[in-house]
Amino acid sequence: MDIEGAEYEIFNQDLNWLDNVRCINLEIHNPIYSDFFLEKLISKGFEVKKHSRHWSSFEGFKPKF
Repeated sequence: MDIEGAEYEIFNQDLNWLDNVRCINLEIHNPIYSDFFLEKLISKGFEVKKHSRHWSSFEGFKPKF
């Protein structure tokens, strides 16, 4: 998900759409919100880690989809 800074607006709304997502790569354009995004993804069942090749991206995967 690379939506050029709109990720906060998307993740600050209803997140039920994430129930239909098994894996996600989220590029964060404002690093001060990193914890906000991590908490949101974890609350929806994702295991999250820092992307190994991109400094501002996180990878999320649901082991039980």
